[in-house]
Amino acid sequence: MNDQILRFIKTFDDEIDAESLWLSLRVNGYKLSQSSFNARLREIVEAGFVTKRSIGYNKHFYLATGELDT
Repeated sequence: MNDQILRFIKTFDDEIDAESLWLSLRVNGYKLSQSSFNARLREIVEAGFVTKRSIGYNKHFYLATGELDT
């Protein structure tokens, strides 16, 4: 699932916030709770495949930076 999330993030030309990303995934047929999505997104960030930029209190934007091995 992490590789699917990364591929989906790569479809955006600019940074996207986590909630908008999760909602876009849901609209496109991915069945994943928000907490599961956030945990997977955190794993992808910690692995260095996505950068996280924080603005203000509790607002984070994400941008894909690498490829997962599949």
